[in-house]
Amino acid sequence: MQKLSEIKGEKSFDILAGLIEPVTNIATDKEAGELFGRRVLPEGVSVQEFIVQRVKKAIPALMKSHKKDLIKILSLLSDMSEKEYKEQMTLDGVMLDLSDLISDPIFNAFFTFPQSTGTSSGSASANTGE
Repeated sequence: MQKLSEIKGEKSFDILAGLIEPVTNIATDKEAGELFGRRVLPEGVSVQEFIVQRVKKAIPALMKSHKKDLIKILSLLSDMSEKEYKEQMTLDGVMLDLSDLISDPIFNAFFTFPQSTGTSSGSASANTGE
């Protein structure tokens, strides 16, 4: 499975277009989206404990209510059709793919919304002089 940061060229448009619907479905589900938002590490809790707590809470919700969305995302990043991905799915393969997915900072960026500062970095065309 490819990480989003590894996808290059025009394939980036195809992957992004395919991700919009399933990512939006997950992002609008507060319980499932909980996994991806940035959180402050509570005092006295190790990073590993904190991650385990979040995963334990969010992954079941994500897997139960967004199975089709996850299959669509994982198949896109595995460069397979959804049918092909489902046919080759194994428990250990899904665990590895989900682990890769939730640890991908670019994927997580879909679920973190920066605070507005009132300034804009401009559009690509404005920045390139077009």
